[in-house]
Amino acid sequence: MEENKKPFRLRMNLFDGIVLVIILAVGLFLLWTQFRPEEEPASSEWVPVRYSVRLNQVLEGTSELIQPGDPLEYTLEDAQLGTVVSVESAPCITTGLDEEALTPISSVLPGYESVDLVVDAMCEEEDYCLRAGGVVVLRTGDQLYIRGPQFAAVGTITEIERRDEA
Repeated sequence: MEENKKPFRLRMNLFDGIVLVIILAVGLFLLWTQFRPEEEPASSEWVPVRYSVRLNQVLEGTSELIQPGDPLEYTLEDAQLGTVVSVESAPCITTGLDEEALTPISSVLPGYESVDLVVDAMCEEEDYCLRAGGVVVLRTGDQLYIRGPQFAAVGTITEIERRDEA
């Protein structure tokens, strides 16, 4: 008597196909994440930088609170911005319009002063920018929200200079 054997036949419906595709995709993803080559971070170099910050319209006496050697921090992200090298203060001068002659006039704003800070910092040099504290991109004209041991202010970067290690 002959045995009546039916050949093996894989019966799949649509749901089985979807489950099989999902399992294969997850398996391939896990293999890819396990064996992919490591990416090297972008090469960056730390360079000494000296930059100037102007604090406009701060209360009179603020310059006396800032001393050379004070550390500066970026208020928004708690990043170190460097160390104050020098402090200079001047009367705060504002510009207005003489409405009769329609000419600009400059006047001293009483009770306020402008403070120029010179700061030394080690910055991370990337392809297109300098980063102080690894976070803050330094560009001339940008505003910095800074704080020191006895003050906090908003200033504008007026000058940036790369320095040689000497």
